[in-house]
Amino acid sequence: GVVIDEFLFFVDVKVGSLFRQFLLLPNYYAFPVRGSRRAIDVALCTVEKRVYWLDAASNTIHSAFINGTIQNVVFSSTIDFNMTQIVLAPRSRLLYILTSSGDVALLSLVTKYLLTIVRNSRWAVLDAAVDEERREIFMTASRKGGYRSPSTRQTNVNHGVILRAEMDGSDLKEMYPGEGQPWAITLHRSYLLWTDIERRSIFKAHLDDVDDMVKGNNSSQSRFFNMPMVRLIRLSDQSSPNDIIGVGNDVLFTDRTKQAIQRTKLSQATTVETIGVTSLNDIAGLVYFNASIQEEALAPPAPCVGIPVPRPGGQWRCLCSFHVDRVPDQRHYCQNADTLMHRMSISHGLCLIRAPAHSSVRGGYPNSYVLPGQEIEVVCDPGYSIALKRTRGEKRVCRPSGGWSSDRSCVSEIRYTVIGNNTRGYVIFTASSQFVVPKDIHSLDVIAIGGGGGGFDACNKTLHQGSLRAGMGGLSSFGQYLKAYGGQGGSRREGGLGGEARNLFGGKGQSSADCLGGGAAGETRSSKLCQHGSTSCPFCGAGGALPTCSMCPLR
Repeated sequence: GVVIDEFLFFVDVKVGSLFRQFLLLPNYYAFPVRGSRRAIDVALCTVEKRVYWLDAASNTIHSAFINGTIQNVVFSSTIDFNMTQIVLAPRSRLLYILTSSGDVALLSLVTKYLLTIVRNSRWAVLDAAVDEERREIFMTASRKGGYRSPSTRQTNVNHGVILRAEMDGSDLKEMYPGEGQPWAITLHRSYLLWTDIERRSIFKAHLDDVDDMVKGNNSSQSRFFNMPMVRLIRLSDQSSPNDIIGVGNDVLFTDRTKQAIQRTKLSQATTVETIGVTSLNDIAGLVYFNASIQEEALAPPAPCVGIPVPRPGGQWRCLCSFHVDRVPDQRHYCQNADTLMHRMSISHGLCLIRAPAHSSVRGGYPNSYVLPGQEIEVVCDPGYSIALKRTRGEKRVCRPSGGWSSDRSCVSEIRYTVIGNNTRGYVIFTASSQFVVPKDIHSLDVIAIGGGGGGFDACNKTLHQGSLRAGMGGLSSFGQYLKAYGGQGGSRREGGLGGEARNLFGGKGQSSADCLGGGAAGETRSSKLCQHGSTSCPFCGAGGALPTCSMCPLR
């Protein structure tokens, strides 16, 4: 009776599509997204239960809930900022963006500020993994330029490194894991796991064994760290290991020469098995989702208008605290992602979701961008309706050329006048309407009076044929809070019974011998101060009268 809701997200680079595969089932399914033409990487948010993916065709980052709903464009950039991979720090609400030039940029999903945090002439970053507990980031990188191999004496052999830094890119250190090329990297159960495409192997190292050191001479210093590593498994000579994740006691990885996801053990890995159907092409961007895992977002201790980044020791650093925050080498600078998105929205045909005044939006987030073809619904607040349509809601579609199918605003339906002001005033309703409670008003005094019951001239017998009682009075109500029922109609022999309400009941209407055709007023049943046939009691209706009756001054 336990529902196991665990599955994998991944992309098939060759077809450019995003897929989902349940962990206990062999089949995989296309993830229901629209507008994505060439997905190349995927990341998962365990705080909002949303999936993020990178589309190389439009150089955009998209997001949607796990079931594919509420899809939006998170970020879109120019061609010179060519994005290749994305890494998410869900609790910190930070998105790391790797570029084709080997740089690493940091985007705040809260403030929408963007900053390049790693840009180095020696390394080109290939992949990254964030440790939000230790508040560090590990990266694999290839060495730029030539390198002389000590074993083969060959030049231009491109051996890689593993980099370690704080989450804001500072305090950068390097580790040489031997003559290989680390490729994909991940964190699992205090272990650092990575694939090596040159040695065709998977390695692991325990994070508690990290040892920092500084080497160099008087003219230059380099910061290093040492971490004893263990070869988890040696793959075949034809293998090309790509992405890697840890799930429980297993290590799952992709291989560009295989058509399905591969699996081995985290400890005592001796064999590799295939999971799922072998019909894929080039699997990348492997992530694991477990519905039972719900993480809470970290909150910085002080407001930050730039990029709030957690640091070791429970501290925080606020990057981009000004519109342009330059660091010492003058090459890193902050950008407002919303400004970049606005520039790119025209060329990409994106639509910006803006909720009109006095309305809310369903199917999307305000101030976010969506692709052509996506539909949202604008719902006006109570007391307002769509202009020219007189309806509370309207569905709108993002056009292929950009812009929405409608831009109508929500206009007021208020048909009454406040006597006084919105702080202290009153309104009298003589017809059905809506009442909008003004802002900052928390209590109201309401008087509801039910409609009077009908009467007739008993002498002329002016009832409809077959009727024994005149018409009933209508209900007066204020929402579901207060109701005053109408009076009952009079008969040939007696006046109608007054309507019931919360505080006061209407009395029985009386007959009148003084005015032909006009009934006397009803009275309040609970009060002895009301005289029969009078209008001296509050909230009692006056008796009706024929317009031609000169003897009836009260109508």
